[in-house]
Amino acid sequence: MLARKNRLTKSIDIENVVVRGTRVRGKNIAIYSAVNTLPVVRFACVAGKKVHASSVVRHRVQRKIRAACASVITSFRGSYDIVVVAQS
Repeated sequence: MLARKNRLTKSIDIENVVVRGTRVRGKNIAIYSAVNTLPVVRFACVAGKKVHASSVVRHRVQRKIRAACASVITSFRGSYDIVVVAQS
């Protein structure tokens, strides 16, 4: 689980990262990142209804993404805001 300081929770912050950040796209995922002024790396995970109609499945996808983010958080040099968007 991500520590509270490593969570990107405000929708305005997430929107700013998506709008002004750099994007990397894969087949089922898009990752947006932007440099922040805080001394930590913060993550947000987004899984919309296009991923699956069932909220149980969407939340399972989000939990897996957050677990992956928590395992790689120590490998970052610098401070970033990162938004991971699951896609169908």
